[in-house]
Amino acid sequence: MTPILPSNPSRNGVYRLPASGVDALISQAGTSGFTLHRADLKGLRASRECLVALGKSLDFPPWYGANFDALADCLGDPHWQPVGAQMLLITGAESWRRAHPHDFSTFLEVLAGAADERRSAGQPFWILVDADAELPDPPRG
Repeated sequence: MTPILPSNPSRNGVYRLPASGVDALISQAGTSGFTLHRADLKGLRASRECLVALGKSLDFPPWYGANFDALADCLGDPHWQPVGAQMLLITGAESWRRAHPHDFSTFLEVLAGAADERRSAGQPFWILVDADAELPDPPRG
């Protein structure tokens, strides 16, 4: 069954990117009014280069410092993207997770914090990460 994309922000969170059904999920995001953001970290292992790639892919402002504090600031900035449902699709993150598990864990904490902030603001915000981390599967309908 395909994951569902609730417009209710109570389901905001960081989820494992499903191995199959990604195209259907992306299509559903578009028809459900989600703005989709993609970041591909394939082949990147160093934390700094992953954070730089995220900033470029997500079109963060020039002041983005490519560190975890700046990542949290940008994801929590209401001016980063217009108000509304957002989905982050982060692929190719497994090399980073294996090379720097502590940094990757911090990364997931920052993402979870951003999802919580958006929940408090009443904005749907789903983050799907392609890595063999202990992440829940997206809710299914």
